[in-house]
Amino acid sequence: MQILQRKMPTQKWVLKSPVHLHNLPVLLDTYPDAQLVITHRDPLAILGSVTSLIATLRWAHSDDVDTAVIGRYHADLYLGDLDGLVDLQDEGVLPSGRVAHGSFADFNADGVGVVARIYDELGIDLPDDVRAAMTAALAGSPREKHGDHTWSFDWLGLDADEQRDRFSRYCMTFGLTDSIN
Repeated sequence: MQILQRKMPTQKWVLKSPVHLHNLPVLLDTYPDAQLVITHRDPLAILGSVTSLIATLRWAHSDDVDTAVIGRYHADLYLGDLDGLVDLQDEGVLPSGRVAHGSFADFNADGVGVVARIYDELGIDLPDDVRAAMTAALAGSPREKHGDHTWSFDWLGLDADEQRDRFSRYCMTFGLTDSIN
């Protein structure tokens, strides 16, 4: 990252990757000036969406794709990561001013408002021209513009009620509601 930033040393990096969930303490220790935004979504919706995405990528190379295997694997993987996130939250490892949270549902309802709140929580100025550009970009690109990502939780071979129970601690901690019927 330092090599990539050498020509813009005063600029901030903005990175998005859920794979960092299981390494947040290391990330915060290694980059003491890092500020993180952690997004939250109904875990059952995550499982359905991720399974669909991974299955689609695998179908490009194989006719033998088992969505139930993919679903079970990711249910266990995400349960560990999200329970670990709750532990970090409970232990105070995710300090305000360095870590802000936003839910998928809130982003979809009021993306600019959520971003403004996150900027405020992280002590970052949100210039009016940036706010206006975000508003215009969202207005010009509705969620369904490029089609709808459809999937079925039934593909996962998982019991929805059992998964809701497994992920309930995470959902309660971050105020998530069930989006799977």
